[in-house]
Amino acid sequence: FLDGGRLTTEVTDRFEAIEELFLVAGQGEVPEGRYEFREGSLSYTSSAARPISGEIRLSGGGFYHGDRKSATLGGNWRPSHHFALNLRVQRNEISLPGSDFTADVFGTRLDFAASTRLFLSAFLQYNSATEEAVTNVRLNFLHSPLSDLFLVYSERRDVNDDRVQERNVTLKVTKLFSF
Repeated sequence: FLDGGRLTTEVTDRFEAIEELFLVAGQGEVPEGRYEFREGSLSYTSSAARPISGEIRLSGGGFYHGDRKSATLGGNWRPSHHFALNLRVQRNEISLPGSDFTADVFGTRLDFAASTRLFLSAFLQYNSATEEAVTNVRLNFLHSPLSDLFLVYSERRDVNDDRVQERNVTLKVTKLFSF
């Protein structure tokens, strides 16, 4: 569109070979096997060049041996080149043989650029079907051109009993050598 927004339609053919039965959102079983299914979506995204922008996306189609319908609503606020905040809500209605359920996912992302060499990014997500919260915080320091130091904290937590299911701290250093 002339204002920088985009309307997008997409059709995706998927193939997945599952080697072991698993549960979708802790509720619907997907047995081992080979699955081919098609998904379609329609989305509108407003111009990200503006301080406030957003996205709406509707999708649906096959999902393993069932169906899935999904609606996503997201918003972005960028008051300056140093700070950005993103909020996103997604509703998934999933139908598998013997099981119909919804999985709502709420997420937020915060980006802060202290300078051209130091960045902080935080991502928080809550899944209502599994009642889990995920936290990911990343500090990125560019110590020389094309060379970074990353410090990343990740955590997955059960919200019901406030129990940590997984926690990681990672340090990664890259250095460009020219010769």
